[in-house]
Amino acid sequence: MAKINWQKKIENFALTYIARSDSPLAVQLGILICILALLGGLLAAAIKLLEGVSMVSGIIMASSILIAGFLYFVCLKYKQYKLGTVLCYFFGCMVCIPFTFIVGGGISSGLIAYFVLALVLAFLMFHDRTLIPIIIIEITIFLSCIAISYYYPSMIQRPSSNFILHLDNIQGVLICGLFIGGLIKFQIWLYGKEKEKADEASKAKANFLATMSHEIRTPMNAIIGFQEAILREPLSDKQKKYMENLRMSSFALLDIVNNILDFSKIDAGSMVVTNSVFNLHQLLENLAAVTEVAAKEKALEVKTNFASSLPEYIVGDESKTRQILNNILSNAIKYTLAGSITFSAKALDTELSFEIADTGIGIREEDMSRIFLPFEQLDLRKNKGIIGTGLGLAITQKLCAALGGSIELESVYGKGSVFTVTLPLIISELTKAKKAEPDEAFRAPNAKVLVVDDVDINLMVAEAMLEVYEIKPDLALSGKAALEKAASTEYDLIFMDQMMPGMDGIETTARLRQINDHYARLPIVALTANVMNTSGEYFKGLGFSAFLSKPIEAEKLTKCLQDCLPAERV
Repeated sequence: MAKINWQKKIENFALTYIARSDSPLAVQLGILICILALLGGLLAAAIKLLEGVSMVSGIIMASSILIAGFLYFVCLKYKQYKLGTVLCYFFGCMVCIPFTFIVGGGISSGLIAYFVLALVLAFLMFHDRTLIPIIIIEITIFLSCIAISYYYPSMIQRPSSNFILHLDNIQGVLICGLFIGGLIKFQIWLYGKEKEKADEASKAKANFLATMSHEIRTPMNAIIGFQEAILREPLSDKQKKYMENLRMSSFALLDIVNNILDFSKIDAGSMVVTNSVFNLHQLLENLAAVTEVAAKEKALEVKTNFASSLPEYIVGDESKTRQILNNILSNAIKYTLAGSITFSAKALDTELSFEIADTGIGIREEDMSRIFLPFEQLDLRKNKGIIGTGLGLAITQKLCAALGGSIELESVYGKGSVFTVTLPLIISELTKAKKAEPDEAFRAPNAKVLVVDDVDINLMVAEAMLEVYEIKPDLALSGKAALEKAASTEYDLIFMDQMMPGMDGIETTARLRQINDHYARLPIVALTANVMNTSGEYFKGLGFSAFLSKPIEAEKLTKCLQDCLPAERV
């Protein structure tokens, strides 16, 4: 005989009749309370009849419970949830319980527990302005019943024996305890189900974003890569101007894509802070130079005020520091029609302070609290024609918090704004022993490099970018082709696309590592368009030596080649 899985049956019943996905949570809870109230109330009425309560009293008790349930489900059918809840509570808790208190033994019976249950149900069933009046009415009814029991004891029908008195207390505690326990168990079970759904949705979202990141950034890699290659060719001034404008537009589009993906990473809790030594002076100079190029198009003046006491090398997350400052500088240019932008930086005792002031349109005082909210774009009529996602400052604030810093805003509408970013200051010893900077002029004509990617155009981009270093790479369109080439050639460096059909970059890398000792130690750099996971530790855990994000930036490619190629090949 097959064993009946009662837990599964109860769960299926709950999913079918109570925790329906098309019903609000309050309705699901109301249905459960109604079902438990019907069962508990009818059981209590039956016990009261056995204890000697008159048949009329028993019928009144049972009827009030049945009427409450009937009215609730009628209201449910017509989606009058609030009315159904009020009627159900009225007949069950404000009629049945006080009546049962009078005819069922008063204060010496188990009915006191039912008043506790009524208050618990009030907090569970009502969540708006009706809660306070309901609580006041319920407490008034309870105190009135106690007063009747004290001042008019003759109105209370006492239990006929001491045994029935004790039995009544037992049933009161058991029914109310099981009722409340059932509600708590349901809430825990429902929370578990909702958490499963949330986890599945989060996983689906992460997979979607990883796929979209790959699909968007892959063509962007070709667009920006070929622009870099063309700009290195002899061009007329007019052609160079066109290409520079095209390049800036491409990076503007990439910034929008990155903002959306970065916000999703922060939202998913997958943002990783990677601290390393970097040149603060160079970072500030680069940001100022890029800002000046963008400001020239609007005839804006860019002023810099970098304190001489600023340390040259510090420890921090260079990429996120750059993103924070670049977001604010970009906004300053975007929302300043005339005048200037002042970019200042100074070192305090344990902090770095960056200040970006503009003479732009400013922000209304009533809008200040919304400025860091995601997808908020203020004063749309005045800012018509300004392109953006409304995510830049929301991301900037979260990045500041992630780095242990803060961002503050002062603004006068019509006159301009001042953003102040404060970040922790950790001075590096390299301030004295200077770190070697990437040499963009280096060449490696003898280096044996393999590039693996399943997209032809990506291979063409990589080939064009490596040509600058006089490197002629071998190309492979699949993991299988890469293994075949590696079997006949000992490469100095392999660039491996992470996401490929069939044998992906992770599996190909694992197989390469098993060929011999040379490939076990060989630098294999992941090429990834998936920005949801961009930490070095993540890629090292997959077997890679390092990673480059698509679109590949020339400066990062230079540094990668210098770090990974053997000295004798350079």
